Amino acid sequence: MIVETNWLHDFLSGEKPSEKDLIEQLNLLGHECEVVSGNTLKLTISPNRGDCYSLYGLARDLAPFIDKEVKLPEVTQLPHADEFLTVELNESLAPAHQLLKIESYNPQPSPKDISVKLSLIGLQPKELAVDLSNIVSHELGVPLHVFDLRSIKKGLKVHLTEDKAELDLLDSTKVQLPAGTLVQSSADAVVDLAGVMGASNSALGSQSSEIAVQAAVFSRDQVRRTVSLVGKTTEAAMRYSRSVEPGLLKTALARYALLLKQYQPQAKVTAYQSLGRDGADKTVQINLDLISKLIGIPVNKELLEEIERSGFKVDTDAVVPPSWRQDIESSADIAEELVRFIGYDKLPKRPLSKQPAKVDQFEQLNQLKRELCLLGFTEVLNYSFNDRGKLRIVNASRGSEFLRESLIPGLLQATAKNNYINKLKLFESGRVFSPDEQDHLALVLSGYSESDVKSIQDQLNGQLNLKTSFQKVTSKQITRAKLKHGRVWFTELDLAQLKLPQTVSELADSPSGKWRPISKFPPVVREVTLMMNKNINHREILSSLSEAEGLLMAEHLSSYQSPKLGESVKADSFRLIFQRLDRTLTSQEADKLFESALEQLSKKFSFKLR
Repeated sequence: MIVETNWLHDFLSGEKPSEKDLIEQLNLLGHECEVVSGNTLKLTISPNRGDCYSLYGLARDLAPFIDKEVKLPEVTQLPHADEFLTVELNESLAPAHQLLKIESYNPQPSPKDISVKLSLIGLQPKELAVDLSNIVSHELGVPLHVFDLRSIKKGLKVHLTEDKAELDLLDSTKVQLPAGTLVQSSADAVVDLAGVMGASNSALGSQSSEIAVQAAVFSRDQVRRTVSLVGKTTEAAMRYSRSVEPGLLKTALARYALLLKQYQPQAKVTAYQSLGRDGADKTVQINLDLISKLIGIPVNKELLEEIERSGFKVDTDAVVPPSWRQDIESSADIAEELVRFIGYDKLPKRPLSKQPAKVDQFEQLNQLKRELCLLGFTEVLNYSFNDRGKLRIVNASRGSEFLRESLIPGLLQATAKNNYINKLKLFESGRVFSPDEQDHLALVLSGYSESDVKSIQDQLNGQLNLKTSFQKVTSKQITRAKLKHGRVWFTELDLAQLKLPQTVSELADSPSGKWRPISKFPPVVREVTLMMNKNINHREILSSLSEAEGLLMAEHLSSYQSPKLGESVKADSFRLIFQRLDRTLTSQEADKLFESALEQLSKKFSFKLR
C-alpha cells in the first residue's frame, strides 16, 4: 500500500508527527514500512488486517499509540434511503449493497489536483467520476464502482454464474468466466465481475449523464475464488479479499458525493438506497490465564482494558472487538493486541521452556534403523504386494494381487536370494494391511546357531529395548521361500508398541554411526579363534577390536565350548576385515595390522590363539 504522509495526517488530529517517529511507530505496530521518496511510504499490510488497508483505517490503528484522535473526512448529507433500482441480493454473496443515483453529470477528465493525488498512489487518471471513486477507496478502504445508469436500468442481480461465459472488462481485456464466478447481471447480461472489475458494457461514456455509484460488501471467500477462477486481480479485489467494513459504505458514498459537487456543482444526488445488513458486533470469549501464558506476564482485567483505546469493549471473561476488527477470533488474538499496547520491548526476557522437544515418528524410526545397522543388520526394502492376503488389489500383476499382511515373507525371500552369505542379519520396517494399516518392524537371522540367536536376541532386548523373541522357520516357510537351509530365525513387531526415543535429548543420547567414504580398493580378511574365559562376552571383544588401526569391521563368527578345552574356557572365532581408502593393502601390511590389533586386545583380555 502506498501512503503519502501529508494525506494520512488529514485523518489525524493535532500536529503532524515527524517522518522518523511515524515510520518507527508503523513498524512497531506490524506495518512494515519503507520510504519510497520524499513523503511517500510503501507499507506491507498483513493479510488479516484489511481494516488498515486505507488512510482512515491506518490512522485509526495508529492514533492511540501517538496520542492523536482519528478524524473522518468531510462528507455531505445523503437523501433519505429509498429504493430507486431493483437489486436482487443474496446476502451470502453480498451481505451489504448500497447505491447512489447522480443526475446531470458531465463526463470530463480529472483536474490537476486529483491527477496529482492519483499519481502519488501509483494510479493513472482516467475520468473524473472513476478517479473520485479511486480517491475515496484509498481514503476509506471501500471500493466504489461507477455504472452508467442506462446500462443497469432493469436492475441488478448478484449471483454465481451457472455456465461458462465470456466478458469484456473495463481495461479492454477479455476473460473467460467459469461456472461459479461471482458476477452482477442486469437483464441477463453480466455487467460486473463482482469485487474485481466492471464490464465494458456498463462503463461510462461521453454521453453518460446519469450514473449509479455502488458501495458494497462482497463475500471475501467468493471474491478470492473468483480471482482464482478468472486469473485476474485488482486493487478492489485485494480489498474485498481482506474484508470491507459495512459501517463505512454510506460514509464512502457521502464522501464521493461531496467531492463530485466540488468539481461539478451542477451534478445532483437524487437518490440513495441501502440493502443488506450492517456488520454486527461479535463477542469473543477470553481466558486471562491463557493470555498471561502467551505473553509471559500476569494479565488482569485492568491491564486488558488498555485495548479499549482501540475501540474494544472489555468484560471479565469476554471482549467485544470493534466492527472493523474482523480478524479477532480468540484469546491469542487479544493477547497479540495487548502486546502492541504494552510494547514488545517491554516484555520481560525469559528462557525457553524446559519442556523437552518431542521427536516425530520419522526420526524415531530413523534412529532405530541406525542402531540396527550398528549391530550388523542390513535393511531390506520390499514391495507392499503379495500373492496372498485379505485385501485384493484391482488390476494387479500376477503374484501381487494382495496387500501384504506381514513383512516376514518378503524378508525370507530376500534371505533365499542371498544364500551365498553364510551369516545374514536383515530387517525391514514398513506398513502391513490386515486389514487395518499398521507399521511393523521385522528381523531375520540366517546361518546362526541357537545360542548365537539367543545372544543376538539378548543384545536387541538390552540395547534397543525391543522385548522380542525369535522363532525358527517352519518347513512350510522353508519350502515357500525356497530357503537353502532351516537355520533361519525371524521376529515381527508392531512399531506402535516399541519404546522409542520420545525427546530430542533421548535421541541425542542414542548411538549413531559415523560416515566414512566407501573405498574402491579391496579389503583383506583375517580370521582368528581366541581361547578365553567363558564369562567374557564376545561383544566386549568386538568393542575393543573396533579401535584397531586400519580395521573396517570385525564380526563374531562362532562360539565353542567343550570339556577338552576346560570347564571355564571357550573358543570364540572372529573375522577381521582391513581396508585402506587410498590404496590396496599388501599381505605384509595386513599381517602387521592384524598383529597390532591382537596386541592391543591382549592389554585388556587374557586369551590364547588356537
